[in-house]
Amino acid sequence: GTTNISYFDKGKVLGTTCVDIGGRLIKLNRSTMTVEYISDKFIKLIANLGLNIKVGVKVEKSEIVNQVVDSSEDAIMSGVCHTYTYGYYRVVSLEPSKSPDLSQKDNVIVTMQYVITGQCERCLLMGHDGVVTTENCWGTGF
Repeated sequence: GTTNISYFDKGKVLGTTCVDIGGRLIKLNRSTMTVEYISDKFIKLIANLGLNIKVGVKVEKSEIVNQVVDSSEDAIMSGVCHTYTYGYYRVVSLEPSKSPDLSQKDNVIVTMQYVITGQCERCLLMGHDGVVTTENCWGTGF
């Protein structure tokens, strides 16, 4: 099935993710323990884990359970994060408009710059012991 995850802060959606782990991820021939099928999504996970599990290859059941299933669980339980950036705008320059249109003669071109003074990353982590919220910040303004 599919697991949809949303992260809210005071009613505002800060992050969403979807874990799409369908029913048949990998199929083994029980008598030979040879891999007969691997879903596209599971192929990516296996490659990221650096495992040598491919269609036609004989595997040990413990390899599938211990390495692939545990890593899938870790991926699902990892969580959703949102980064807040803090700072201020400062005026860099003020210049009169050089437009040939006389109706624009009193306009001013304002160039501004956003100065970042800090960031916080807030994460909602789901694990075996329930839900934990973490926050890592640097700088000032939060």
